Amino acid sequence: MNFKEYFNLWEAKQRLDPKCWRGYRKKGTKMKGGKRVNNCVKENFADGKNSSDKIKLSHDPNWYGAEVGDYKAPGPVINIPANQLVGFEPDDKMTLPKSKANVKKIIAGLEQGDKLPPLLVRKYKDGYQVLDGHHRFWAYKLVGVKSIPAQLVPAEDVEEVGRPDVAENFADGKNPQDKGDSKRHGINTKSSVSSLRKTAKQGGRKGQLAHWLANMKAGRAKKNK
Repeated sequence: MNFKEYFNLWEAKQRLDPKCWRGYRKKGTKMKGGKRVNNCVKENFADGKNSSDKIKLSHDPNWYGAEVGDYKAPGPVINIPANQLVGFEPDDKMTLPKSKANVKKIIAGLEQGDKLPPLLVRKYKDGYQVLDGHHRFWAYKLVGVKSIPAQLVPAEDVEEVGRPDVAENFADGKNPQDKGDSKRHGINTKSSVSSLRKTAKQGGRKGQLAHWLANMKAGRAKKNK
């Protein structure tokens, strides 16, 4: 079986065996992080109309991040002091090779005078949290800008979701989508968050798994405080 045949078989299995979090169902596939994954949409909006209603913010370690779709923030673009912004996604994501390459390209564009779309942010503690535009956020910080253009997303436009069942399974390497992957890549699932962060810097599949597991453990620790 060649790679194309294997890929087609895998994709067909994904269509027949959707793995979406509770309250969501699969509607086709999409590319995410260089891989084809299920496109999970809310069951009440399976026709895709929810894409413009809200930003879906996932805390699941296997789907960590924001799905923006066609969402349009209602407010104007404002300039927010860079020191008042923090990211929703963990900082160490930007140490991964692909993220570093993306940030480097954005910086090159900024130095040539490119105008970038505003970040999407929400009120968070005493400042703001970046929901969409993390690579642009880091590029701005690295070039040393004092303020960053952004649009404020109202709290009612953010839907936070997660999959506690998958998070628990992932802790011992039994994620239903990647069963035993952590063990196969030599990751000690009982390691501390800091140790897993170091492993994540190795990149590749091992680094990706360590990154997800560190996020899951860090999130659980915050919840228990």
